[in-house]
Amino acid sequence: MPQPAATGEQHALRGYRWQYDHIAALVYDALYEQDFVSLRLADPSAGRVDDLVLERLDRIDAYQFKSAESDGYVTFNQLVRNQRTHGGAAAPSIVRSLGDGWKSLTNRAGNAHVHLMMQQLASVRDQLGTRGSPDRPPKDHFYSFLKEVLEPLRIGNLTCDEVPAGWQPALSRLREASGVAPEEFEVFLRHLHFDLNAGTGVPQAASVRKSDILALSGALSRLVSQASGVVELDETGVLTLMGWMDRTRLRSRHEFPVDLATYAPLVEAIDQLNRAVAENDSGYVGVIGPPGAGKSTLLSQALTGSTHRVIRYYAYVPKAAGGVRRLTAGAFLHDVVLMLYRSGLSPHEPQMTGRDVDELRQQLVDRLDSASREFIDTQRRTIVVVDGLDHVDRDYAGSDGLLSELPRPEALPPGVLFVIGSRTLDPLRTHAQQQLEERQAVIDLQHHTLSPASVLDICRRAPVTADLAPELHQLIVELSGGYPLALSYLLNRLQNADGSSAEEILTTVPAYQGDIAAEYRAVWDQLKDDTDMLDILTVCSRLRIGFTTEWLSEWKPDAAVMRFRSKLLYLFRKHYDGWRFFHDSFRQFASDHTAYGDDGSPDADVDARAHGRVAELCSRTDDPRVAAEQLYHRYYAREEDEVLRLAEQTRFREQYRQLRSPDLIREDIQLALGVAAERAEVSVMFRLLLSLWELSTWTSALETVDMPSLLYETGLVHEAIAYCSGGDTSVPLAQAFNLAARLGADNDPAGLQIFRSIEHEGLNDSKGVPVAGHEHDTAMAWARAAAWFLPPSTVMAAVSNLAVVPLATNRRERNEQIEYWERYVLTMETLVDAVAQKGDEASLEAIDTALTE
Repeated sequence: MPQPAATGEQHALRGYRWQYDHIAALVYDALYEQDFVSLRLADPSAGRVDDLVLERLDRIDAYQFKSAESDGYVTFNQLVRNQRTHGGAAAPSIVRSLGDGWKSLTNRAGNAHVHLMMQQLASVRDQLGTRGSPDRPPKDHFYSFLKEVLEPLRIGNLTCDEVPAGWQPALSRLREASGVAPEEFEVFLRHLHFDLNAGTGVPQAASVRKSDILALSGALSRLVSQASGVVELDETGVLTLMGWMDRTRLRSRHEFPVDLATYAPLVEAIDQLNRAVAENDSGYVGVIGPPGAGKSTLLSQALTGSTHRVIRYYAYVPKAAGGVRRLTAGAFLHDVVLMLYRSGLSPHEPQMTGRDVDELRQQLVDRLDSASREFIDTQRRTIVVVDGLDHVDRDYAGSDGLLSELPRPEALPPGVLFVIGSRTLDPLRTHAQQQLEERQAVIDLQHHTLSPASVLDICRRAPVTADLAPELHQLIVELSGGYPLALSYLLNRLQNADGSSAEEILTTVPAYQGDIAAEYRAVWDQLKDDTDMLDILTVCSRLRIGFTTEWLSEWKPDAAVMRFRSKLLYLFRKHYDGWRFFHDSFRQFASDHTAYGDDGSPDADVDARAHGRVAELCSRTDDPRVAAEQLYHRYYAREEDEVLRLAEQTRFREQYRQLRSPDLIREDIQLALGVAAERAEVSVMFRLLLSLWELSTWTSALETVDMPSLLYETGLVHEAIAYCSGGDTSVPLAQAFNLAARLGADNDPAGLQIFRSIEHEGLNDSKGVPVAGHEHDTAMAWARAAAWFLPPSTVMAAVSNLAVVPLATNRRERNEQIEYWERYVLTMETLVDAVAQKGDEASLEAIDTALTE
């Protein structure tokens, strides 16, 4: 009986929604698993499997969807018989459509799989065998054929020749209907999927996954309905369409720069930390100590190579843009949840990081519960390192800081440890402090210094001291007292000697007395009557970028700049964009002391006036890097009208074209957005949101472009270095390593600086920088750079580890084995080429010997 028109339309709409819900779920999972490349909807080149062509890193999956008017069964005959269109014309069978689509896609792309997705079940009432045949299976319906023949064929547990005689007639019918040549038929069957009894495609219970899939389903269906042809989107296109770009990547990079040339481990402190980790299955362990004692360095190095899972979150990283963002609850939860997933902890259902703090909190609980279950099975701990808590306490006054998101000790399940780094335990909640004290699980670096032997070893390794006499090395040991920051300042003094001999410097420098704050106060006491020097410190301690002495000369007499160079330059370090404070503790000291009011305590009004002074200097300079900082300082000077005047889309666009850090631009836009929201200026808010969208679009569009190489090849070497050194800028590891290698070949020290900032544990990036799908490129680029900066034995050991893979027990592991071997061969070839380019005959001989062994 014909259906009423309305009922038919309703069915079509339900089928359309069902199809796009499944498409959305498939795309969502590929995005989550980080192997999504592109999608094509309504793609005629795929034949009738054109509803979705999903390209992943190692394969293409093409889908034909067929919705049913009601729940029921599909027979084998319905799949293999020819069909007719709605107009009555002849049409190929469903299986022929799948076969034609597979041939077309395989010829074009190689590894292609075709899927028939239906709501119906495989029939248990039809008959496939030959009546009266003694070989006829006892249950010869389509469901049995699917389970006993097609599924084993697809997963490789059966060959066509091994199919029982009773099923051979049905197999022959399937081959004839498919139109696939006999010699290709078995390969086709391994790439053929009957996805029957497909449900809604959407989880029943409310969840992040459910709302995401429904939103993506609606967006894709609208896109197709409005398009005049094929809809094609790559990863960036999908994420931009949905506004999900920030949900799939870290908000910040979590690597703490370590100068390995002047690094020596605090052995006893490391041993104490390892014991605390071994003795506690859950809760907190603390590493505290005064500024410059080596807390962050220890936490970045001590657990390296541990068999436990180690996740590191740095609330502060020197010279990194977007520093305030690291201190917020949202950024902390997002990055920790994402890093836990990337480390192998998956939730019970695939879902991207949540969109708000409440969702992220629940996801963190779920990830830590997964870690605990793993611990119960394997005894492998999950260690979450959170460093720089004193920066949150001091630099972020908002109620949404990350400190509020640190779990209570009793809420941490077995197998999960939080290791915190801070000057003191004060930022922690009372319960965490109490547990740390009761367990005596606090490593206080106040009581740990470098041994004399370690300091002497550093003196022999550091270029600035390597050629000094042994008695001067011994003097450095005595002057530094083994305190890491005091030693670094001594080496800095020698680096910036300005014509003075090492002996002259070392015999006039006072010995470190065990209190770095006292050292800073001594410096301050010498300067407090020098208004020019105080003005320089007032300005420079508030800058987010490096500064040059040429810029200082624009607003200070040459004599003052010379005094600054001779008296204070050892407290700074040369960076790609100028001078920056060597250690943040002195920047904070200078910022605090230049904001004191008449009563000798910090005064917010004085600080605002200081920012106003910086803003005026920014407005008067011809240096575009410095000029671009004006909005930031106008904001902290409370000059809201000026903030909104400067917050122009054209201005941000020009700054981006001048290669200003996108993170600095984003921070400026967000500051201006806050002002506009406070003043309810809707049109300004809209303009700024467009600016933010435009910035995200630009940065996404350039992700696939090797910008460092492009800048280098056009002669913009400093700009290329800046692009890789922008703190939170997400530069693909392969691009950064390749630039480091080029700079190494040029004898440019920035190459080593870049290499150290991103090189963690050889080829294994344990800190969550996404390299999915680009492991070969990253490994090769690492070897290209490591040839310039690491001993040959270290490089060879790392590359050789690629060939150490576990025994394969299934097809997926066999494929992984092949991939690892390919990476090993490519990386070794790259290493040999790089060493040959370097002209290092000794290293070539060492590699040859190692390969022979």
